[in-house]
Amino acid sequence: MGEQGCRALACAGWGMLLAARDPRKGEAVAEPLRQKTGGRVTFGPLDVTSPDSIADLVQRLQQDATRLDALVNHARVYSERRGPEGTRHTLG
Repeated sequence: MGEQGCRALACAGWGMLLAARDPRKGEAVAEPLRQKTGGRVTFGPLDVTSPDSIADLVQRLQQDATRLDALVNHARVYSERRGPEGTRHTLG
């Protein structure tokens, strides 16, 4: 959903977890949003193509007792195929 969507929901009172593959880039986006929204935005590294990365983030959320009210995925994951066939291939 990107930075603007994250900002809009955080400003509306939602607690947001911003996730990205690159921790430096993700934190660079999260920090100003955290300041603008009174700390409503946290960052977690996540590569949606890596089962280990997904498991690490899930473990962190469980350890922190983080409750997720909604999950919005903005990541694009495609194989070489595009269109309906590519989607079927990607989703298995």
